[in-house]
Amino acid sequence: MTAADFRRIALSLDGAEQSLSELLRALRSVFPFDQAMVLQEQNSDLRCIASVPPDRIGRSWPTGPFLESVVLGRVLAPVGNRDPKDCPDIPADLIPPSQRALCLAIGLSGQRRALVL
Repeated sequence: MTAADFRRIALSLDGAEQSLSELLRALRSVFPFDQAMVLQEQNSDLRCIASVPPDRIGRSWPTGPFLESVVLGRVLAPVGNRDPKDCPDIPADLIPPSQRALCLAIGLSGQRRALVL
């Protein structure tokens, strides 16, 4: 996939789960990652609505301080091999302490969402 293909997909997003999954697959061609998720606010949680691989779709995590700061616009990059005691507000089942991640806000269809790579 070329950068032009990625741009076409990104510009045609409508917020539907299928188009978000296409975006995640296209994003992998721009830079490598093992796992990617789009989390959407739902009540007091963030629910996974798109995932590559798709095994996390439907799971939810409480919107604690870490995730709240992401959906409010902070770009955060937790390091790998971190001590969970040093970062208790990062859900270990979302971003395992042994792994690093890139987390940023995305807004589609008037809803706050988080992209976790």
